[in-house]
Amino acid sequence: MFPRKSHWLSLLIAFCYLSQLSAAEKSKLPYPKLVVGIHVDQLESDYLHWFMDAFCEDGFKKLLHEGKVYPQVAYQLARKDDASTVASIVCACPPRYHGIISENYYDRRQNNLVSIMSDANYLGNYTTERYSPKSIKTSTLADELKLATNHKAKVYSLGLDAEACVISGGQYADGVYWRDNQSGLWCSSTYYPSMPRWIENVNDFRLRNKDFDKMVWQPKYPIGKYIHMPHQKPSLIFHYSLANIPLMADKVNQYKRSPMANEELCRMAIELIGIERMGQDDVPDLLNLHFHLAHSQSDNQAQASLEIQDLYFRLDEDIALLLKELDKKIGMEHVLVYLVGSGETHYPAKEEAPSFYPDRCATLLNLYLGAKYGSDAWIEGYSDTEIYLDKNLIEKKGLDYNQLCHDAALFLTEVEGVEQVFVAQDFNFKNHPLDYFQNSHYNSRSGDLILRLQQGRNIEWGQYPHYNKQLRYNKEHSLLVFYGNHTPAQTIQSEVSLFDIAPTLCHRLYIRPPTANIGRILPEFMLP
Repeated sequence: MFPRKSHWLSLLIAFCYLSQLSAAEKSKLPYPKLVVGIHVDQLESDYLHWFMDAFCEDGFKKLLHEGKVYPQVAYQLARKDDASTVASIVCACPPRYHGIISENYYDRRQNNLVSIMSDANYLGNYTTERYSPKSIKTSTLADELKLATNHKAKVYSLGLDAEACVISGGQYADGVYWRDNQSGLWCSSTYYPSMPRWIENVNDFRLRNKDFDKMVWQPKYPIGKYIHMPHQKPSLIFHYSLANIPLMADKVNQYKRSPMANEELCRMAIELIGIERMGQDDVPDLLNLHFHLAHSQSDNQAQASLEIQDLYFRLDEDIALLLKELDKKIGMEHVLVYLVGSGETHYPAKEEAPSFYPDRCATLLNLYLGAKYGSDAWIEGYSDTEIYLDKNLIEKKGLDYNQLCHDAALFLTEVEGVEQVFVAQDFNFKNHPLDYFQNSHYNSRSGDLILRLQQGRNIEWGQYPHYNKQLRYNKEHSLLVFYGNHTPAQTIQSEVSLFDIAPTLCHRLYIRPPTANIGRILPEFMLP
């Protein structure tokens, strides 16, 4: 007896379905067992190209020649420090949604400039500073990975400064570690589960050996290697000894600007990967690393060129070592590395450049408002490019806040060095044509008046000279590279957004993107 026709039809449909399912499974790329984010503060892609011949084969060269390279990643932010850019990367949206406008901001409640990640509800481990990720107003890449894996994924963040590390670790990180500004020790927050014994051992060793006093930064390689900035030829070799710096906090500051800090960060990352057995099972893990390439503060341009080259050459070797260890411990077919520049370059103030003084600007504005609306303290606080008005005083006097803001803005456009002034309240009612200023604004943390200063001017802080810098708007793009986990080599010249990084990584991990995601999956990563 033969099967009925309908039975044969059912078998045929089932066979076709299973064949399509099998083909779909084969077309699926295996998700990475470990994602390693290499964020480099003040990375200059121009320098990578200038110094290419001096790099080793297994560091930057390997990433740029064998990875998927995006040389035109648009920041789309007015304020581009390490905290705001890292937050925009891992949240896939600008500060107007995630709330991290900069590393520091003026807190109206405390009447003071504070860290954006400060949280008095938690204590520090090996530090007096108190931080948590609760200032982030959206989910992050790390959060989504934790939620998708029922918190089985391991998430760690490691770097030199607290803000970027805490941000990239997200709400559920297993551990976040950075260097304390006062002692230089590895530290954390009681927000996180615990301080591992192996990091405590590293700190104990440093305290016993007083190794900061033994650290010297000078060129590591023969002087003939430092020829890639040909217009600056130094007559003297730089030599910085931390033993010559009396205050410990100043030692730490100098250390964080040196290649030795990046070298130790790389060693700690390799040790963490091994101890925590990252990438050793079928649940994907995430490790975020935060390196620095701080621009030299030397007044001697030729000497500064030596320092910059030495920083890049040494970081190149650190990255080569990290990639080698990842391949050895896990296998690069199971690891997806991404490299991205975070934060704009800080240029030292130049004597020949005209200056803008934020404190004097605020004083002038207060005098103007006093003459127009009555003598009082109208200015509550200010930063380099933002002014905070006393809203309580304005309300108490029954004044029109909007009118007062626009009067103040009109006056500020006459102040030397100010190119344009934005009234923050206007951002709530319309999309501003210069939307990167709107992108960088968050109502409860940003100022009432936002200044766009003339580029090339020095921002001078008087009693706080270490904050002095020259303002340049020449860096609106970063470099992005993906390497490993079967990613083919390719260079894509079209512009992409900083906000595209997290949704692309989420796509590769088969997880949901962050809650306020406005980015897209980069087309080159879309599965067929």
